Amino acid sequence: MSGDNKVNPETLWHPPVDISHLSEEEQSVVKQMLYEESNAFASDNDDIGCIPNLQKVISLKDDIPVQRSYAAIPKPLYKEVKEYIQDLLARKWIVKSKSPYAAPVVCVRKKDGTLRLCIDYRLLNRKTIPDRHPLPRIQDLIDTLGGYRWFSILDQGKAYHQGYIAEGSRHLTAFITPWGLYEWVRIPFGLSNAPAAFQRCMEEVLDSLRDECCIPYLDDVLCYATSFESHVEGLRRVLRALQHHGVKLRPAKCELFKSEVRYVGRLVSANGVRVDPSDIAAVQALRERTPNTAGDVRKLLGFLSYYRAYVQDFAKVAKPLYDLLQVKGNHATVAQPKTNKGKGGQLSSRAPIQWTQQHQAALDKLINILSSPPVLAYPNFNQPFVLHTDASAKGLGAVLLYQRQEGKLRVIAYGSRTLSAAEKNYHMHSGKLEFLALKWAVCEKFRDYLFYAPHFTVYTDNNPLTYVMSTAKLNAVGHRWVGELADFHFEIRYRPGKVNIDADTLSRIPLDIAEYVAACTEELSKETIQAVWEGSQAAKEKDVAYVAVLNLSRGSSEPPPLTPWPTINHDELGASSERGHSNK
Repeated sequence: MSGDNKVNPETLWHPPVDISHLSEEEQSVVKQMLYEESNAFASDNDDIGCIPNLQKVISLKDDIPVQRSYAAIPKPLYKEVKEYIQDLLARKWIVKSKSPYAAPVVCVRKKDGTLRLCIDYRLLNRKTIPDRHPLPRIQDLIDTLGGYRWFSILDQGKAYHQGYIAEGSRHLTAFITPWGLYEWVRIPFGLSNAPAAFQRCMEEVLDSLRDECCIPYLDDVLCYATSFESHVEGLRRVLRALQHHGVKLRPAKCELFKSEVRYVGRLVSANGVRVDPSDIAAVQALRERTPNTAGDVRKLLGFLSYYRAYVQDFAKVAKPLYDLLQVKGNHATVAQPKTNKGKGGQLSSRAPIQWTQQHQAALDKLINILSSPPVLAYPNFNQPFVLHTDASAKGLGAVLLYQRQEGKLRVIAYGSRTLSAAEKNYHMHSGKLEFLALKWAVCEKFRDYLFYAPHFTVYTDNNPLTYVMSTAKLNAVGHRWVGELADFHFEIRYRPGKVNIDADTLSRIPLDIAEYVAACTEELSKETIQAVWEGSQAAKEKDVAYVAVLNLSRGSSEPPPLTPWPTINHDELGASSERGHSNK
């Protein structure tokens, strides 16, 4: 239907999309809309879309051909692969080739068990000039969904194959099989720039609708709305735009008019975003696998780090696992291979490691947290944020951003990280680690949330930090950090450690905000903080100021009882002096 807005009534049909969860009245409205826009859906597996505007050009760094002999195809798959090739020829997605380029085929099974023929284009990809068109950041996509209650996912069938390889680039895609050399007419899987080209195309297709009622992420289009009526109209506009450009959707994989859908690996709903329970099984399976090499540990941490936004103090909990990757932190008894250059003394991926009970305990704790992860709220940029920072010798942890929404504190995001070698020495400087946690959280981790915020509040359990933005007693590093923080509008409040409520509670239990803030907030005067700073040296010497400083740190308003000094008159002082001279 590309380039033509006319609809042939004879081609209309009822796409088999599940809408049984809607009421009868809602089902009637949706069925009529889907019937009118049914040309956006594929009628069967052979009905594949055609996007003439998607013409992928492959630009290479040089003209020297690359080739590699074909990999042997397993005999049990021989017949199936041959039929696959014949089907591609019949569809005219590939043609016979005389190209000097050649790449081997790779057989991959999809989730539904069907075969997908991929090509090993690694040599070609190394010579390809990268297309820097970005894929959307997943967190940016999630942050735009606050306030919406209706969601739909539109999924395309064989998405890349709906686009074309530009005619001058087709010979570069040649691949070798037992039945000859072929090249692609449609876009194959395996090309390095294919995701960028496809994302650019989908953004052009939905240009006027993007961020208004839908978000494209490769072949998945998320549609959203605040009400059922607006969602019907928004979805209609999206389906018409897809039809106009020749895109076909796979009805069996589309989810329409849901209160919660899976999108980019997460479950999104009106309440927030959470981990899909179906992914928890993969996390639980990690208990049974014991890493043997540093490479195994890196794979483990890479997988778990994908969910670190849902784990408070992730860096602290996982620190024993990170220590395994360090040369000094590994206690394997066998000789270690050379370390990787440029990785700060980290072990080679092939280096053996010694997995102990301490490491297993850290892994079990992470798995237990992910087995019942919190529901993170969407940020509301019209409301003030609250930031809680904390630090220890193990790292910058317990850093969380939360917000008051619907009468309770909702966690927006968790953040944590370990310390560098230089930062580990900060514990020798009073309050510097806490200051680092504040600067990192505001200026780096949560900068996108806080930079344009009109105001936000930072809570810390280090009371001298509340005075850091106005004191002149800072070194060069401190002044530089204050300069970075000066771009933000915030206030710092002291939260005593005894009322430092676990952040995980904040994401689940409704709280009385006024009562909570009154209970966990203690404001100290500048005079009190100054007295604490100036009395630190005296406290070490155990003199009379020690009692005063200790009392101030406890928040006492009454002066401490002091023992009066004894009175010495001039006669006693003179007699004492004479005795001293006579003894000499």
